Amino acid sequence: MNDESSRSHSILMLKLQSTFEEGNIKIVRNSKLSLIDLAGSENQKINQFEGDRQKESSNINKSLL
Repeated sequence: MNDESSRSHSILMLKLQSTFEEGNIKIVRNSKLSLIDLAGSENQKINQFEGDRQKESSNINKSLL
């Protein structure tokens, strides 16, 4: 995460593995689930961002598209 940023993102990654046997055959299943919460877009007029905060907000809004 950027230490200079006023916004944050969250990432949760779950990895699951199940193993079972069917006769003489061992079956392994792997799954991965990623949940991502991105910093939301900001309305610059309402928040009255200026300077670096405005540039940062613009870049975040562009990346979310």
